[in-house]
Amino acid sequence: MKKFTFTLEKVLSVKNQLHEVKRNELMQLQLQLNNILDAIDDNQREFDKYNSDVNQIMQGGTNSSSIESYKNYFNFLNNREKQLKLEQQHAERMIADKQQEIIEIKTEISGLEKLKEKQLAEYNKALQKQQELEIEEFLNEKISGTT
Repeated sequence: MKKFTFTLEKVLSVKNQLHEVKRNELMQLQLQLNNILDAIDDNQREFDKYNSDVNQIMQGGTNSSSIESYKNYFNFLNNREKQLKLEQQHAERMIADKQQEIIEIKTEISGLEKLKEKQLAEYNKALQKQQELEIEEFLNEKISGTT
């Protein structure tokens, strides 16, 4: 009897490769999200630092042009934080989508692996029957040859 071959082995192989690609893409997206979160933290630290500086300057007294420049910089930091938050939301949506893709691919792989196991079990059963028939034929020839 010929060697067992899973009829959908190439499909299973492609699905496994696709799964690896999607996992790598997910890791890249998570790295991107971490970078965005770091940038948000950096922005907040910078905001806090300048807020502290402005409070000290205000206690000592300052002119209106200096206050206006700090106000403009605070607006810049606020706008940057809003932009980073939008990027964070976008990255989180992309991560959720990628996780869903991975789940779907894993489900397909699982189905193919179960089908492979079923085909292998059927192959082994057929192989066992063939071996039993060959043994029976051998014994029948031995018995027929001795009588």
